Amino acid sequence: LAAINALTGGAASTPTGWLILLLVASWACYYAPKLAGYAEMLLKGIAAATGKQGSSSLGGKLVVATMAEAGIPVEGVKIVDGSGLSSLDRLTAASLVGVLQAGLTDPTIRTAFVGSLAVAGRSGTLSTRLPALQGRVKGKTGTTNIACSLSGLVGRSYAFAVLQTGNPVSSWAARAAQDRFVTLL
Repeated sequence: LAAINALTGGAASTPTGWLILLLVASWACYYAPKLAGYAEMLLKGIAAATGKQGSSSLGGKLVVATMAEAGIPVEGVKIVDGSGLSSLDRLTAASLVGVLQAGLTDPTIRTAFVGSLAVAGRSGTLSTRLPALQGRVKGKTGTTNIACSLSGLVGRSYAFAVLQTGNPVSSWAARAAQDRFVTLL
């Protein structure tokens, strides 16, 4: 976090929480296809804050570096674009759970972070999913023609991430399996 803080011109007093919030905001946009353009501009803005050209490539590298500095596992992680729609983007279950844990453990962003998650049986992409767990599961979903994922929280006890890939992936079957997994938690 110190590296991205220095690169973006932050002072030593810049709260770590704000740097993690930047990461979490990128993550939230990553999982909301309707926000794809905003996510791409956010990623380029991170790069531009270094004084260099605002590119997706540099922005992605800075986000991964920030994740690593925050103790989030980054092995296998590659961020090519801000939207998460590139077939070259790579995230792992461990990295997604790490972002969830970072958002939960930082008191400066916890409320905003948890509030940004869809609620099972109530809101967002989880509004019609997991009706038996209504209000007890919060999370983000992501679906392309080759991947389908669900990551989030069961209560405040369990952080989880389920990622499925295929060519193509059956999103209906993937969501059914994700929901069964989360119900078991």
